[in-house]
Amino acid sequence: MQEYIICPICGKEIVNLLAHIKIHKEYKIYDKKTFYEYFPNYTGKFQIDTRKEKECKCHICGKTYKHNNQLQLHYKKIHEQWYNENKKQDNRTCAKLKCPICGKLCTDIKQHINRSHRIEWKEFCEKYNWNIKLTKCVTEEYKKHLSENKIKFYHETERGKELRKLQAIKYKKDNPAKNRKIIEKSIFNRTMGNGIPVLNYRGVHVKYNDISFRSINEYIFYILCKHNNIKVEYEPKNYIVKWYNDEKRFITTYLPDFIINDKILLELKSSPKEIKNIFDVEKYNKVSKIYSAKKIQYEISYPIKFFKDFFNISYENYEINEIVKHYTQEALKTNNIHFTCRKNSRFVKFYIGTENIQENKNVTIYEIRKNK
Repeated sequence: MQEYIICPICGKEIVNLLAHIKIHKEYKIYDKKTFYEYFPNYTGKFQIDTRKEKECKCHICGKTYKHNNQLQLHYKKIHEQWYNENKKQDNRTCAKLKCPICGKLCTDIKQHINRSHRIEWKEFCEKYNWNIKLTKCVTEEYKKHLSENKIKFYHETERGKELRKLQAIKYKKDNPAKNRKIIEKSIFNRTMGNGIPVLNYRGVHVKYNDISFRSINEYIFYILCKHNNIKVEYEPKNYIVKWYNDEKRFITTYLPDFIINDKILLELKSSPKEIKNIFDVEKYNKVSKIYSAKKIQYEISYPIKFFKDFFNISYENYEINEIVKHYTQEALKTNNIHFTCRKNSRFVKFYIGTENIQENKNVTIYEIRKNK
């Protein structure tokens, strides 16, 4: 059985701990010193040698080694004359970029700045007016050599064939996560679209003051914020996040429900039961890590708990219903509200205050089609 190192943060089985732990950017670990600052009681290994042991024999003196790189060092140090005459000449050349901080020439400037100067790439590009795309600069000969090795890897090795299958799923043309136009259209329709969808899987769809809420719960929360003079924005576009779905194997986008006072991002749920029984655990864990790395506060809550925890405002259910009903009836007088709901929906009946909702112009009724 192959031995592995278990990551102390995510619990994943890995081979090289320091190389893997750089994925967790919120910890800012670059070497063993910074690692022990976060995990002083760690006593395990940092790397496992996965190379297969084989005897590599020197043809001059007959000395044997486990790995080929040890044999090459033996030739270089002891049989120096033979090594200089028979060593392979590497004609690959890589153009080097000059670091504006220390003046050092380096092939990968992004890696150099992260390791040597401990500066994030975006901050460096803004401070020194550097092109964010210019991380490496290689010659055409170097590119050709890399492409030949890639062809051999993806067509001859088993690991390469597996990666080809995964990439075929991830970068498929039919993948909706890859198509940016589809993503932009969906976000536009959810936030600023004029049309109201006839079918909505979330139950009741509310359009209030040109804002299209996808559920009655979001509409109630927005009204309560307005009633308490709290600054609120629905589905802020500036906080869209992309994360990789391990099960479906493609990149998906996430848009939070609200931003409160330009500080707190909120994913709104209808009740405490819905928070405890979250189906998308992986999504919320990854999204919260991304926001915490950017030092943005991210919460998952329901309306009553949120107002109590952050603003010390306690509400009973009947008080919420009275406030929402008051604002709804005022909006009905000026035709600033529209409901899209199923037939005989109890929510709309309550907030509008009329039993016959079919005759009301501010309500669109639809029936769910049953699959035969």
